[in-house]
Amino acid sequence: MGISELYIIKRDGKRAPFSVEKIKRAISARQKEGTLLTRPPFGYQRSPDDKKILEIIPKEAEIIREIYRLYLSGLGYRRIALFLTDHSVPTPSQALHEREIKLGKLSGRSVAYRWSDGMVKEILDNDFYTGVLRLKKRSRSTVHGKDKRVPKDEQHFFPDHHPAIIDPADFT
Repeated sequence: MGISELYIIKRDGKRAPFSVEKIKRAISARQKEGTLLTRPPFGYQRSPDDKKILEIIPKEAEIIREIYRLYLSGLGYRRIALFLTDHSVPTPSQALHEREIKLGKLSGRSVAYRWSDGMVKEILDNDFYTGVLRLKKRSRSTVHGKDKRVPKDEQHFFPDHHPAIIDPADFT
């Protein structure tokens, strides 16, 4: 059975054809509106009152600011990662795990207890921290195909979408 032959069982018990194209169109429409469809990055959470609104998590935001301060003072990714690990600063997955415990929702995701240079690089390279929402950064031609980068002029760009943690002037 191919994916084009699948059906969705609706609430009324009737079958409806499953359409990958319809789902792609719906996702694309929500992206064009500026809706973040994934979990917010480290430092942010959805507002309990309105899931479309993103709020800064102060404790995590201070970690992000410290990473930028260290980078702007001349430290590289690996040195910053070692500094954070040596000072027992919680990693993004540790912080998420702690929030999940408080909410009673454990996802079972693996938790990294040491900072890596990749984690630091990901934070420093992410313009989300300047208040920008950039969607459709990658696309895939088939369900199990490889992601391909989308040129910046074809991405959906929303400046001042949410509160900034980092001043855009400090973003490198």
